[in-house]
Amino acid sequence: LQTDPVKLKQSGADRRAPVTHDRLKLACAWRLENPAMWEKYMSGVQGVMNDMKRIRQCRVASAGGAPPFTCRVADALPGDLRVDVNEALLMHGTNAGVLFNILSTGMNERFAGTAAGAAYGEGSYLAEDAGKNDQYTKVDPQYDGSSELHKRLYAHGARHQGMVFYILVCRVALGHQVRTKQAGRDAVSTDTGRRVFPISFRELDTVAGVSPPVHHHSLLADVMDVGARYREFIVFHSEYIYPEYLLAYQRYEGGRGPMA
Repeated sequence: LQTDPVKLKQSGADRRAPVTHDRLKLACAWRLENPAMWEKYMSGVQGVMNDMKRIRQCRVASAGGAPPFTCRVADALPGDLRVDVNEALLMHGTNAGVLFNILSTGMNERFAGTAAGAAYGEGSYLAEDAGKNDQYTKVDPQYDGSSELHKRLYAHGARHQGMVFYILVCRVALGHQVRTKQAGRDAVSTDTGRRVFPISFRELDTVAGVSPPVHHHSLLADVMDVGARYREFIVFHSEYIYPEYLLAYQRYEGGRGPMA
């Protein structure tokens, strides 16, 4: 949850509401185990692995851009990241209203854009910096005994500390990425100049030079050098994402907080 306090408080196109907090403080954390979702993810990983073999056989270069910042801490967590599918740990900010469904059945790209728009396609948005995820969260003010989510999370010793927000830490098979510095349906690849969404805002372009065709597996919005504060990673197939940890955190300004 470490993030740049200056970036966190800045306003911009991606966050116009006034921001007073400059720090995110961990309140509670859970490791998630969902066998059905893990099986679905492993099936997705297998598909990405097969695609990546064909892409390497065709000697197609990978997209530019630095790896996710979270790779620096992934080694300290259980389970190695798979290099063959470009696996990464990325975060997804959410709210209590939809969190129980995600914990039960996983991410659902069909709801893309309902919370904060879909500038880079109708997929699932993830980030390497908690400051970006914080833009997508909504406060969970207090314990509610009638909430199925609260019953599951806070029934075994964990305490709802009030004014909390939620971020999921996910395993993501990023596969062969396409990279862009542009938003919208007419965005083009930074590396090849091809359109990112030639047919649908729900599916990425195919990888040039591979036949039969293989679609890119993820999109990197590599926009920090064109005025944005954070990069984003967008995935269009939920089977490429496995929520592995859940973080409840609070917002603070210096020593003042927690705040909404």
